[in-house]
Amino acid sequence: HEFGVVTGRKRRCGWFDAVLVRQAVAVNGIKGIALTKLDVLDGLDEIKVCTGYRLDGEAIDYLPASQGAQARVEPVYETLEGWKG
Repeated sequence: HEFGVVTGRKRRCGWFDAVLVRQAVAVNGIKGIALTKLDVLDGLDEIKVCTGYRLDGEAIDYLPASQGAQARVEPVYETLEGWKG
């Protein structure tokens, strides 16, 4: 688990959500992205990347707009081989 230095609050950490990032880039007109802190993944045997969602059993490639639907989506992960730094 990871905690904030100043507040001591527990941080929410999870796998990279490529679907959400793609959607945010399209909606906000972002021209570039920087991925930082990749070194914290050193030593993991596998890395997961969210490449889609399942909503009520149906595969979708976008995050639904409604909160109710967002609460029901399940991430679909592609598992990649990790690396040793």
